[in-house]
Amino acid sequence: MLSNEKSEIEKKLIKQMKLLANTSLDSYEDFFNKSKELTHQMIEWNHIMEKVNSAIENLNEDLTFFNTTFYLAIFEINYVSLIDCICFLYIKNGLILKNNSINNFDSIGRVNTSIKHDFLEKQGLDTLVRKEDNQLRNKIAHYDFTIISKGKLSVQEKEIDIIRRAIELNSFVKEIVEMLNRTTEIVKANLDSKANEIRQLMDELQKRKIK
Repeated sequence: MLSNEKSEIEKKLIKQMKLLANTSLDSYEDFFNKSKELTHQMIEWNHIMEKVNSAIENLNEDLTFFNTTFYLAIFEINYVSLIDCICFLYIKNGLILKNNSINNFDSIGRVNTSIKHDFLEKQGLDTLVRKEDNQLRNKIAHYDFTIISKGKLSVQEKEIDIIRRAIELNSFVKEIVEMLNRTTEIVKANLDSKANEIRQLMDELQKRKIK
């Protein structure tokens, strides 16, 4: 991802986080906790990937089918969780995804990924939209592919290096999750600082009353 694209996403997210923090602290806490969960999830996932890659290197078997399943897991567990978290942020700030009943992580998770992609595009977050990966995910999930060689699939007569695609998608998600973690920490620090100022002010007022 280009640095200017990353910077633009970061600005948009920080703006939405500050807005949410000012209107609903409970919703912001839900968002903050989810972003932390994503961070821990990515750390664990990368450890798994390292172990799997190490194991694969020591085998001579064709594990292409296993790699398709691995790619599917990266998409479903990491990528979809990421965009669900960002959709939640915008929904809690008043925007509508599909209908008004979509207002928490569970309901967002049941919405088709294509609809969430359209929603993110409307917010100017095109960079987060992975339509080709969504299409590939659907083909794999419905077994609409052919293994043509080690690590290579044929999908609609197009050759796909599934190992490379899995690595690219995981790296993309990791980069965005790290950015999300950093921005939530910035906003949280500002909130904590303001909260401390208010507490100090309240303490001072209390002392004056006592006097």
